[in-house]
Amino acid sequence: MIDADLSGYFDSIPHGKLLRIVSRRISDGGILKLIRGWLKAPIVERDPRTGKPNQKGNDQGTPQGGVISPLLANAYLNQLDWEVNERCESKPVMVRYADDFVILARKGNGAELLERLKRWLTRRGLKLNETKTRLVDLRQEGIRFLGFEMMGRRARRSQKWYPHVEPHPKSMQKLRETVREKLNRGTLNRGLEEVIPELNRQLKGWSHYFHYGNSTRAFEQVNRYMVGRLSRWWWRKHGCCYGQWNTLTAEDLYERWGLFKLPTYAAWNRSST
Repeated sequence: MIDADLSGYFDSIPHGKLLRIVSRRISDGGILKLIRGWLKAPIVERDPRTGKPNQKGNDQGTPQGGVISPLLANAYLNQLDWEVNERCESKPVMVRYADDFVILARKGNGAELLERLKRWLTRRGLKLNETKTRLVDLRQEGIRFLGFEMMGRRARRSQKWYPHVEPHPKSMQKLRETVREKLNRGTLNRGLEEVIPELNRQLKGWSHYFHYGNSTRAFEQVNRYMVGRLSRWWWRKHGCCYGQWNTLTAEDLYERWGLFKLPTYAAWNRSST
């Protein structure tokens, strides 16, 4: 796998080449003029010593924070998607989100693909971040990509290698920290009818994003954590000295209070049948 990182991508896109790409799909001169104006809008920065604004020209790049910048930046790399996924004889697979992407390749093809990638980017005024871009053997180590952890594993039955994709431990830790903020001593004055809808919004969003690949084990861990955390919170709220796990059961949380349960593999099978 090529774990790629572009060096200053948004700041280095050439305006001329980008506008030629856009003009292939847009023929309205007024719209093209407006896009050109967005790209070449001067940059205003305040001098940290004097506090006075300084204005400088903008010869390349799409201003980060601009409403159209993500679209333009995505369009500039669109051809790379086609080159890798459709035109390579070795049949690599590229997965990209904005300027963050990975390329999965067959054993022995990674180095050649990396050199081709460098040449393609150079012709378009871009370059890789050499310190962060690396070739990874997924059978030896995993990588973090868009909040997921990817690693090579053998299938239990066929023993063939496959890319195993699941939520990264840091993503799960971040979710637990968010839940702890909502279920701490400062929220003991609130009721379950207030707390659970807020938790459900967080859980549903997290579930929809990570409901991909091999997430069953991670989802089961989150479900167990939510039941345990809510039970401890409920126990402290009512000052119970015993029977922590008998005061508020998983069935109560799911059926009576409507706590969202992250779907597991068994639930996916039931829903598909």
